[in-house]
Amino acid sequence: MPARRDELWTCHLGSVEYRRALALQEALRARRQAGELPDVLLCLEHPPVYTRGRRAGLSDLPMGEDWYRAQGIDVVDVDRGGGVTYHGPGQLVAYPIERTDDVVGLVRAIERATIAALADEGVAGRAPA
Repeated sequence: MPARRDELWTCHLGSVEYRRALALQEALRARRQAGELPDVLLCLEHPPVYTRGRRAGLSDLPMGEDWYRAQGIDVVDVDRGGGVTYHGPGQLVAYPIERTDDVVGLVRAIERATIAALADEGVAGRAPA
């Protein structure tokens, strides 16, 4: 089935362990790049996890990796930019898997849409400086 440009599949997955969600993203990305799927938005939450991106330093987890794991918080190294990010129960995480020629523009559009949705609910939001 060829992918349609005007279609977005939205998947509400509940709680998904971070590594499983990452593997799913990679599989869907490959299928999206091959034109087998339209754009996809994964909406889910993770059990407690810190992800460490390429710019993370040892001081970003000041208690040490073993301490966080003993608290039931997983630590996963990822091949993405950024430092350390926490994800946990009750936190909505959305992973867009979209064809784009402008990643920064796509991220800014998602920021604007999220801020507008928050405003509709009476919650003030703003993009990072």
